[in-house]
Amino acid sequence: MILQRPRPARYVGVDVHPALIDWCRSNLAPAAPGFEFYHHDVADVLVNPGEDKPHVLPLPVPDASVSFFEALSIFTHIVESQISFYFREAARVLRDDGEMNASFLLFDKSDFPVLGPARNALYVDESYAPSGIYYDREWLQRALADAGLAVTRIPQYPEVRGFQWRLSIAPLRPGVTPIVLPADTEDRGTPRDYAALYDPA
Repeated sequence: MILQRPRPARYVGVDVHPALIDWCRSNLAPAAPGFEFYHHDVADVLVNPGEDKPHVLPLPVPDASVSFFEALSIFTHIVESQISFYFREAARVLRDDGEMNASFLLFDKSDFPVLGPARNALYVDESYAPSGIYYDREWLQRALADAGLAVTRIPQYPEVRGFQWRLSIAPLRPGVTPIVLPADTEDRGTPRDYAALYDPA
């Protein structure tokens, strides 16, 4: 976004990892007036530990001030007890004509009858739940609607069955037509091994 022409007049970056925010403040903010970076000081056992830290916090931007909310690989790491709060935060900060670009790992809860009505997420790592979280497809749509949001486009379907969806999400308002997420019908297979990109050995 710093290289974009025209460059956005304002950008607010938020992350739970304090070292990443420190790096952005030192290396990016001086080169880009209007670009701000905030440490989201919520508890995370891996990158921001602290028993006294809150579970959720409001985003550091005013109501109805955001035209574009980038959330790729964010809601795939927010646990079920937190995610509805952040949907409401997205609805709060988005302008009426704003849009959120977000990715999700989705599954169909009908395949897991033991989950029951109160459980809507599957976790891939018992030692660190935020490492990867799948949400029930139908629950996701209800949770977004409860927050005043709706899926309006599907820019990217999963590469293989069970991999990431990229969704365009907008505030519910006259003229916005929510779409129903289809079932995941992609072939089963192995998604790209992203870990290998960082550790070729």
